[in-house]
Amino acid sequence: MDSPSAGDGGAERPGAEVAAPAEVAAPAEVAAPADAPADGVASAADAIVDSPMFDAGRADNAIAEAPSGDARPADGTRADGPWPDIAPDIAPDIAPDIAPDIAPDVLPDIALDMARDMALNMPSADVSPVDSGVVIDGGLGAASSQACSAAGWCWEHPRPTGNDLSAMVVRSTSDVWVAGRFGTLLHWDGSGWTQFRVGADDVAALAAEPTAGVEPGAVWAVGPGGLAARFDGQGWTITDTAVQVALRGVAALGKDQVYAVGDGGTVLFWDGQSWTSVVLSDGTSTETRDLSAVWGSSPDDVWIGGRGGALWHRQGAGSAWTKPILGLTNAWSVIAGSSASNVWMLNDTGALMRWDGATLSTARAAQVFAPTALWVAADNDVWVARYQALEHWDGASWSSLSVAYNLFTLAGAAADQVWGAGERGAIVRWNGRTWSQPSPSQLRYGVRAVWASGQRDVWMSSLHFIYHWDGQTVTSVTSPGTHDIGGIWGSAANDVWTAGANGEIQHWDGTRWALAPGTGSDEFKAISGSSASDIWAVGLHSAYHYDGTSWSSKNAGVESTALLAVYAAGPGQAWAGGFNDLVVRWDGARWNTESLPGSTHSVSNQTIAGTGPADVWAFGEQAYHFDGSAWQAVAGAPIAQHAWGAGPNDWWSIVAGEVYHYDGASFSPSPVAASLPVCLAGFGTDAWIGASGGLLHHKGGLP
Repeated sequence: MDSPSAGDGGAERPGAEVAAPAEVAAPAEVAAPADAPADGVASAADAIVDSPMFDAGRADNAIAEAPSGDARPADGTRADGPWPDIAPDIAPDIAPDIAPDIAPDVLPDIALDMARDMALNMPSADVSPVDSGVVIDGGLGAASSQACSAAGWCWEHPRPTGNDLSAMVVRSTSDVWVAGRFGTLLHWDGSGWTQFRVGADDVAALAAEPTAGVEPGAVWAVGPGGLAARFDGQGWTITDTAVQVALRGVAALGKDQVYAVGDGGTVLFWDGQSWTSVVLSDGTSTETRDLSAVWGSSPDDVWIGGRGGALWHRQGAGSAWTKPILGLTNAWSVIAGSSASNVWMLNDTGALMRWDGATLSTARAAQVFAPTALWVAADNDVWVARYQALEHWDGASWSSLSVAYNLFTLAGAAADQVWGAGERGAIVRWNGRTWSQPSPSQLRYGVRAVWASGQRDVWMSSLHFIYHWDGQTVTSVTSPGTHDIGGIWGSAANDVWTAGANGEIQHWDGTRWALAPGTGSDEFKAISGSSASDIWAVGLHSAYHYDGTSWSSKNAGVESTALLAVYAAGPGQAWAGGFNDLVVRWDGARWNTESLPGSTHSVSNQTIAGTGPADVWAFGEQAYHFDGSAWQAVAGAPIAQHAWGAGPNDWWSIVAGEVYHYDGASFSPSPVAASLPVCLAGFGTDAWIGASGGLLHHKGGLP
């Protein structure tokens, strides 16, 4: 089936090799209720409602991640694992004060390599080798592995990925492809997932050629920059489309008979050797609108749809393209069917149209929330996904079911083999009676603050919620705070602090969280310490210090100053930053303004971090470094919103949604392949990133 459209972006062009990446885990079935009917819509509805993954208003999502182990993918190796911990929750509301000058759609470049290079023979002159994949997980019921970027950033929660998925192809229960954001491309073989990359920012759509004999047909992936990649059963190759526009839909209607559609009215046809351009015209007008939907029952029966009401149909060998309906201005987002006389179409108004072979009619009027995915098994078996809902048509009526997350694509091989995928890596499967249940992500609002004392002891927060990672499981931990948390810091596993709004400072003693007394009512933005008896929390109106016994206000020198960041190197050695590129230093009695070379004091100091009193970084109008005696402006250094260092030659920073590493001489990008990294922390040489999709980990050593 055709998949929902995806965003624009750059793509790898022919001639450039892309190395193989990584792999993932398997579905556990949700048992059907004892009294569930054997078939029909009632059984589907009852099974869905009784399944824990479906939420008819449940507020709590406190289900821990399945145990997983700590293994890292290796070349050609497989680690047994269960159905992955995949995030089903709604996309986070990103707090504007996390990165006030950054648009949420400013995202990191996609990593092209994930593991080892595998040279492939080029099947024709206009294709180039990409990759043949590396298994990173498999099996049923054991420990799960995680997908990693080329730079070594690996998903810890959810697993295998927290990226949105928006395209899918299902040929059998052991042959499933799913794809989405940041080049995510996964194949399920019945026991494990293998991850591939085809050099695209996003994979917008997938399609599979029909099986020829005993050999499955080729699989196609299209995306931004004219990307059209082909999988022949051994590896992926990028074909030369000769276009640079985003391709948003693809349909494989026979062996070497493939249509791809995209922006600006682009329609391409693959004949087994090369792509040729197809002009959509009815003799009076030529299509120039963006196209995203394509489906056909055969090479001679093809539907194409897109923005502005664009809808075209060709019926019969060599026949002309026609417009079966006029006057609509809304986009057609998905087209799917089971035969030439049973074709369904989603309009972005929420309307659902049906073609019966002769007439196009309204199958259902516009809905408040437009559908996002569609799959058709028969004229009496249709699945539709929309905002936090899954709907089924039985030929007579619709049943609507609340779900805990959004699905962006549906696909199937038969009525009892339907799969769905969506936000934050959610993947589910329908077997004719029940839907499989992915473990819901604990991090439903992403991660906005993080602190680690080791690989198996990581604390995170989002809004006022607190979570803990123990190396296997993320759990939601009860705490008394009710206001947003600005930062987390600790001196040991049993001595962890949070600071947030309304003066809330909380302490973890190894057993429970408790509110600290005497901390005022400020909106604390950051917290840092050098020991259990030297901790600072700063906010919009004050600075507080903890001496091991109690918290007290230390505002001398910053009485009317808003502070946004703080770093404590030792007793009497703390730095804080605020608006107008301000950096102040605590001398044991008061805060004193530091002189920053070249600063015009026009931009807020966004973060301050250090590895000791002679290695302190401040990022504001530009990057500044303190070497123990004086501040220096660092030319060419990216302006970070968050930073953490393991040592003077091992620093990580988040810059406008991208991650950089500093090796003591220069900053270089470290692709994460995840949406909107927002915070950093580390322990030893391990680094952790909190992102809108969850938690990622970079294990020891330089990248």
